[in-house]
Amino acid sequence: MSLQDHSLPLLRKLSRLLHDVPQRPTPEPVHRLRTTIRRIEAVLDALPEENNDKLRKQLRDLRRVAGSVRDVDIQQSLLKGVRAEGHAEQKQTVANKLAARRRKREKRLLSLLDPESVQAARKRLRRLRAELVAGGERVQTPALQDPVRTALEQFAQLSADIDSLTPESLHAFRTQSKRIRYLAEMGRGQPDGELVMRELKRLQDAVGTWHDWSELLRLAEKALAETPHAMLRAVLRTTVTTKYALAIRTVREVRDSLNALRVTRRKRSPRSARGAVADATNIAG
Repeated sequence: MSLQDHSLPLLRKLSRLLHDVPQRPTPEPVHRLRTTIRRIEAVLDALPEENNDKLRKQLRDLRRVAGSVRDVDIQQSLLKGVRAEGHAEQKQTVANKLAARRRKREKRLLSLLDPESVQAARKRLRRLRAELVAGGERVQTPALQDPVRTALEQFAQLSADIDSLTPESLHAFRTQSKRIRYLAEMGRGQPDGELVMRELKRLQDAVGTWHDWSELLRLAEKALAETPHAMLRAVLRTTVTTKYALAIRTVREVRDSLNALRVTRRKRSPRSARGAVADATNIAG
């Protein structure tokens, strides 16, 4: 898959979402906005020249705020599934806090999607599209010539200190892994591409689930601060502990799986592997 084949549908999709989300800022459109922006940011990161600074900043701001809305949507969904018989009032207290937070964050998101800002974003997206179409093979960096290999090398560097991960650093590790996964997506159709994407998605889901429960617990502890022995708080703490153990186990499994694949690929093509290592180092820096 060429960079253009990967990127142009994303640019069209984001342009539509910039129009649709202000009219319907419900969970699914907000989620699509966030993930589409992340994929386009991966494209921008891989381009040889940084001549889209205004677009980068606008997308970063939108993605962060959309992400904050998405986080609340997930927490609301998780809370609905929690069983705390006889303590419905505790769930309602937390639900009220989440609803208020959702309204506040949605308002902030919509303020970034006013007609003038949307028009400016669409203009910048059209400019990027024209740049990609006109650039052809000239925008193919070494990373994009074999994005799967580059993703494997980047993940190997990222996971080198995996045994030192803590609850404080695990979420950042997930965020970086997600960026590597979006790079690997540019190699869709290449050998091992689906495996790399699937393994990174498995890691992302396990760590993301832990983080979502952790954030729900954090909010519940504040909301129920005046309820010393809240059953809901105890249930959430147990769940967070379980999800953390699963997340760490999954991270280690994915590290071992992708490192084995990386070694196999390097044996098959040692010369291009050295180039991928250098390219991964340049991107990471």
